[in-house]
Amino acid sequence: MELQNIIKEENLRPEEATNFVERAFRDGAVATNGIEVTGIMKPVSRFSAAGRNGEKRKKVIEKLQRFFDRFVGLYSEEQAG
Repeated sequence: MELQNIIKEENLRPEEATNFVERAFRDGAVATNGIEVTGIMKPVSRFSAAGRNGEKRKKVIEKLQRFFDRFVGLYSEEQAG
């Protein structure tokens, strides 16, 4: 539910964002480099006030990192047990 809220608030691509988070738990870290984060974001107009792609990317990474940090322990325990 919390992930779905992030996806909705940040207007992310739902399937890609879910896969991104699943990979983060599998790999043990949120990918912040390369095109992975950009791939979960829907295109933003370069001319709109909200069109600051770098700021948007940073905000998305921060939210997903907080989500990951909250639940990584549960995922690790589930995999071990």
